Amino acid sequence: MRALLTMNLQPHQALKMMMKPVLSALVILVSLSVNAQLWNFRVNPAQTTVAAGASFDVTIHLEAVNGSSQTTGAIADVNFDPAVLEITAISVAPGNLLNVPIVSPTTSLADLATINADGHFHYGSFAFSTITTSFDFVNVTFMVKPGAPAGTTNIEFATGTLGHETEVSFEGNSILNAVFNGEVTIEAACPPPTATLTASATCGGSNFNLILGAATGTGPFDLTIDGTVYNNITVGSTITSISIPELNIYQPADIPGIIDTEDGDAVTVGNKFSSSVGGYLKGIRFYKGNTGTGTYTGLLYDFNTSTLLGSGTFVTSPGAGWQEVIFATPVYLTAGQVYVAAVHNTDGYYSFEDGGLNTPITSGPLTVPAGNGGGDETSNGLYVYSTNPTFPDNSWNNSNYMIDVVFSPSQFTIELQSVVGDDGCTATGSLQSLVVTSVPCALPVTMLNLSASASGSNNIIVKWATASEQNNKGFEIRRSLTGTGNWETIGFVAGVGESNSVKNYSYLDQNLPARRYFYQLNQIDFDGRSKLSTVVSANLGTKEAFGLEQKLPESIQG
Repeated sequence: MRALLTMNLQPHQALKMMMKPVLSALVILVSLSVNAQLWNFRVNPAQTTVAAGASFDVTIHLEAVNGSSQTTGAIADVNFDPAVLEITAISVAPGNLLNVPIVSPTTSLADLATINADGHFHYGSFAFSTITTSFDFVNVTFMVKPGAPAGTTNIEFATGTLGHETEVSFEGNSILNAVFNGEVTIEAACPPPTATLTASATCGGSNFNLILGAATGTGPFDLTIDGTVYNNITVGSTITSISIPELNIYQPADIPGIIDTEDGDAVTVGNKFSSSVGGYLKGIRFYKGNTGTGTYTGLLYDFNTSTLLGSGTFVTSPGAGWQEVIFATPVYLTAGQVYVAAVHNTDGYYSFEDGGLNTPITSGPLTVPAGNGGGDETSNGLYVYSTNPTFPDNSWNNSNYMIDVVFSPSQFTIELQSVVGDDGCTATGSLQSLVVTSVPCALPVTMLNLSASASGSNNIIVKWATASEQNNKGFEIRRSLTGTGNWETIGFVAGVGESNSVKNYSYLDQNLPARRYFYQLNQIDFDGRSKLSTVVSANLGTKEAFGLEQKLPESIQG
């Protein structure tokens, strides 16, 4: 058709009548060519630069050459190198004006496996109404295969091959003007960055800072840690502050079956428990009824020795609900060792679940063992009536007093999952597992030779020494009649603060009735941290009166 339009027509006057039919035919052809202008197929954008392993989007676009043309059919047949590129998503563009689309009989746009194996897709229609404006045809997301070499590769329209051709037509006539292929430049491999996380010191299950200790690549870096993204991190800077989780046995919605019970006498109730991992008991929780009064004291005992390890007085809120007290100093719990969490109330109020420990209760690493139905501490669900806080050594009907704990594991694991450099280079996967260990909070005082002995007929002298001291405020002297509870602070001896030589101390407890007495030191740092010593005892007024001396070559590091 286009060849006819370029003929050199020079009719002579004598031939006018003979040329009338030919001229009429030419007028028809010229009219057809004016209405059926030309179209281009193009890959948009024409050029893309991308790294191996990265994705990019292109659109197959049908373009009217002169801005407004007519077409009644179009097919795009597109090839790519399947060794270098892979299609991850392909769909008909939202702006596609095809009314009755057809696809290749051998595949469909949904068949990505076949398309990627062939390095080819085919889409179009010759059965839609007349279109007169440019529009997007197909949207494609490509990925450059990881490890693809640097260089260029093409996204090309197939032409001239039967069954694999790109075509545009109007009423059966080809009006394809040109195709414009796409070129993809694959950049040289981007060296993956590295990062090393470190943590600030933590003791007693306290918060710590997460730090970017080292890195390679171009900073600053974007880091994905435990699913959270932290942006623009430089080497040596703090990424975030981390709180070691605080675990409980019971959930806030857990409620004992009997909320309000009052026996009239001061009582201590508690439950045995253990942890499968070492960590720090930070405090005690319990469920308080509506009518509970008096003073509530949270207690932690070593079950094997009945030794009081920590305590704190609750500030309770009105009405029923969970109450919590945090100890001044966290207590380290050894994995697998049995402890007793208890609460003493001066007015005898408590809540419980009758038979609630017929079966064990487990929450994470924490377990409350089942009772055996016995009537003493060999079972579980323990109580004792006592004016002052006392180790509970009775049991009844496997009752669960729902005494809870606030516990933090001593080890905490942090996962580094992604590093992105400022140059866009990326590393992903299990890049680092940082294990943070929270150590006992150190009180830098090394204790020696704690002892207690009779001094005359009614006095006991407590003696001890330190091999070294740093920041030592001094020592509270605590006394008990049982050694397992009811400790009373009876005096204070100031420390020297700083020392690298042996310092000797003593305290005289005077005017005592004849019996056995137990003593314990509470060493206090200037910053308020403290640590209890071991327990020693002495007898007064009997033939077997003697002092028990404890060798203490270890540092107090609470």
